[in-house]
Amino acid sequence: MIAVIDTNIIIQRKLSEYEFEKGFITPAVLVEVRGEDLNNYLDLYTHKIELVQPDELYLEKVYGLQKEKNLLLSKADMEVVALTLQLNESFERERLNGWITRENINERVECLSLDNGVQQCLRLFKRTDGGAVDERNFMFRCVSCFTLFDNKLDFCKRCASHLISRVSVKKENGKIKVFLKKGFRLKKPLLKDKYGNLLRSEDQNAYKRHVKERNKTMQN
Repeated sequence: MIAVIDTNIIIQRKLSEYEFEKGFITPAVLVEVRGEDLNNYLDLYTHKIELVQPDELYLEKVYGLQKEKNLLLSKADMEVVALTLQLNESFERERLNGWITRENINERVECLSLDNGVQQCLRLFKRTDGGAVDERNFMFRCVSCFTLFDNKLDFCKRCASHLISRVSVKKENGKIKVFLKKGFRLKKPLLKDKYGNLLRSEDQNAYKRHVKERNKTMQN
């Protein structure tokens, strides 16, 4: 088995539970492996683990799906999914080109991750053995007026409430079905800028500065 390894597998010291001939981690995963103990643990497997940066093409695919489905993926999550896609397609091309040997005929690429977001993203790309793909997406729902939005907002465009949560939805026959978590209780977040100023509405000058600075940071 060829393994793409997520941070949680290393943090929970589960590498010994998987029989893999070759493993790969990404730069963002390596950054998340902090502390001398974890680094010493990872050193035990350096003879068969390689650091690889996923190609930009596959990162863009993952970013596009994350934006479309409103998935919550960290940089490390996106790199893990992207590298899994990349290696799968690479091995598939080799098979199509006839590069099949006794050693690699049963070779497969698997993503070792305990993260639900990573597994959901891979299922959407149909790269896991999770059975039928659940076509649920995510939207953002105002708790005050129940309006649904495709994109994340700080304030509801209908009632100006800042109480907006991410919910799982499924579109059936032109209608949207919302799935709320059992025992769901919304935590009332206080939106603040980096200076600690409380942001109460979209027309607040402090909020406008906050959005401008946030967009600038994202572009960088």
